[in-house]
Amino acid sequence: MNKLLSKLIYFKFYIIVISAFLFFSYSVYFIFSSEIICKIGEEDNLFEYLTALFFLCASVLFLLSYLSLKNPWLLLLSIVFFISTGEEISWGQRIIGFSTPDNLNEINVQQEFTLHNIEVFNAHGFDDNEKTGFKKLLTINFLYKLFWLGYCILLPIASLTIKQILNLSNKIKLPIPPLTIGIFFLINWVMFRIILSFILPDNESIQYYDTIGEIRECCSAFIFFILSFYFFNNRLLKKVNKIQD
Repeated sequence: MNKLLSKLIYFKFYIIVISAFLFFSYSVYFIFSSEIICKIGEEDNLFEYLTALFFLCASVLFLLSYLSLKNPWLLLLSIVFFISTGEEISWGQRIIGFSTPDNLNEINVQQEFTLHNIEVFNAHGFDDNEKTGFKKLLTINFLYKLFWLGYCILLPIASLTIKQILNLSNKIKLPIPPLTIGIFFLINWVMFRIILSFILPDNESIQYYDTIGEIRECCSAFIFFILSFYFFNNRLLKKVNKIQD
């Protein structure tokens, strides 16, 4: 009974923290002026740096969990989010001030030292038109959505409803995210679409609209950070329970 109560308290904590972060992040459109909104949504500014920070924290926590449990899936997640951190800030290109290699510059839509802006992976082509059809399936934006939808929402639902999925996950030691955390990825996307479609005025700059995308990405990174904290904390709880048993 005490273990069940402890889990409920922890999940309540996760729900409150994520809800508060999403609420305050999107509320900037109701609190600040257009100039401030545009500024904090630019590259190398508040939301981009927060996104990189959350990805980095997630990478570190997944790594610490791996070192304790020796689960290769946790190491893979750590590597994924470390790469995400580097990609988010162009591997420090604008901070350090190094130039993009010529061969990468030719195929990179933004001429940056990044992989996700290579034309085949970027959401827009060199003509600045948004990709559709099969080409869209290869973009990082689509693959990222597919990742959080499949791993953080569909897998938890499947493991709760299909015994074979749960057994297979346990057999290969695939850590399953709790649906109470995963569902916030969907909530984040819905909040983004609502504000984008019904609240933003039509007479603002492109950056004003781009900021909402940066907020969505930042909130998504924060949810992954909380998920990594959940796995890390769950590792500690398992050790405590073993000692008590």
